[in-house]
Amino acid sequence: MVQCPPGRAGRGRIGKKHGGFTPLADNYCKVAADGHYHSIPDFFIDFPGLYRKDLWTEVGYPNGPDSWEELHKGGMKLKAKGFPIGIGLAHHDDSRASWRAIMWCYGGSEVAKDGKTITYNSKEVREALKFNKALYKDCMTPEVLAWDDASNNRLLASGRGSWIHNPISAYRTIEGSNKELADKIFVSLSPKGPATRRSFANCRAYGVTKFSKNADSAKAFLEALADNYRDAARASTGYNMPFLKNYAKPPFPIISEDPKLKPLEQDAEYHFTTGYPGPLTPAADEVYQQFIMVDALAQFATDKMDLEQTIKWGEEKIKAIYAKFV
Repeated sequence: MVQCPPGRAGRGRIGKKHGGFTPLADNYCKVAADGHYHSIPDFFIDFPGLYRKDLWTEVGYPNGPDSWEELHKGGMKLKAKGFPIGIGLAHHDDSRASWRAIMWCYGGSEVAKDGKTITYNSKEVREALKFNKALYKDCMTPEVLAWDDASNNRLLASGRGSWIHNPISAYRTIEGSNKELADKIFVSLSPKGPATRRSFANCRAYGVTKFSKNADSAKAFLEALADNYRDAARASTGYNMPFLKNYAKPPFPIISEDPKLKPLEQDAEYHFTTGYPGPLTPAADEVYQQFIMVDALAQFATDKMDLEQTIKWGEEKIKAIYAKFV
């Protein structure tokens, strides 16, 4: 994504034609300093739950866990049976997405809606950290501390994993290689927490540089791209999710046609990205890129720091980054 605006009029025409943009688009593309979009959001990649229906039925959750607490309760039983759940706790994209989602579900955040006030030192973040530690110790194996983005996919594909938090790419891969296992894997909403249901979205947007010699053509292309979103979503086999409100209403291409994927019709309502509940800022992105939240949790979950040390360590790291952008 380039950082020069593709034209507020163009973005306005696209939004007006297609019912406006979702709150996630504001989170991702609206610049706090002037309140305007500086890019055109194209699609986001969601993080639902992928679960083994046969295994979760055995422990009393035939539709999979709907809350993080249910994931913990059922996950303990399934780990005891040899089927752990899997969320990476190392330096890779999925880890900083999933654990951040849990923090939001507990009402916590790293920064306030103004995009400036640090909120990591809070009761809500403490509760999220305590839950995260219990989830790691009770439902997973230490191997998650050395995972990469493909590791949870491999866990599910091995037949040993009972639940992962991941885009549907993991399910699509298994569909093409092991139909018997794929028939047992279902998709659910990302779990809710005590405060709300929130999940993390990887987002894609486009902009046009001010020095472009073909700015008008580029803007026309972006408008045409938005007009043809449904074709792109179908080509992605349900992977690309909409930023525009009219496209975020069922029926969806692919998603609404597959009973397993139908829960994803709700994903535009509760997915957000880096910087939430405020906008994505350079400071928020640096906190994300430096894995501060993941490193804090890993040290707490493995008993290298107690709760208050973890909060202090994380808060100091976050404050130091934000101070550079004041």
